[in-house]
Amino acid sequence: MDEQPETLILDECIRDPGGNRGGGAADESEIGELEAEVKEMAGRIQHLRGTVPGRLSEALSAQLIARRPCLSAGMGPDLQGHGAQVGIGEFRDQEVSEQPGLSNKASCPEADQEMSERLHILRSKISSNIDAMPKILKGINGCITRINRVHGHTASTHCVFKKRRKIYLF
Repeated sequence: MDEQPETLILDECIRDPGGNRGGGAADESEIGELEAEVKEMAGRIQHLRGTVPGRLSEALSAQLIARRPCLSAGMGPDLQGHGAQVGIGEFRDQEVSEQPGLSNKASCPEADQEMSERLHILRSKISSNIDAMPKILKGINGCITRINRVHGHTASTHCVFKKRRKIYLF
């Protein structure tokens, strides 16, 4: 069915304005060459439609894997201080080992050492902040109770504290 509409289009193009068909062996050989080229292009388009999405996804995943920082799986204790293994680099190591062109040494340059040090510092800061949280919450609760006590008093406030002050900007 695909061939018949193509030949109809080609037959309509060959007619001259008077409605007569152009004749000759040269025209028919050109038509045959054009039809062969169209079939070849259609085959290439179908082949590319089938293979290009897969190739693009493979290339994209390879680029993402190459840009992902390489960190060891056991970076230290987790945030609660337990000695749990944090699997940051674990997923990447599995994918890199599956691909034949990439190796773990090639994807972990010395710049990743600096990144792992920064990550270690960040984790220690987060851990210290979590450890300090109960003290901070206790202080906040104390401030809230003092504010509630001040609002609960019915005593009059001195006029000095009620007076609006002008702020002069230089």
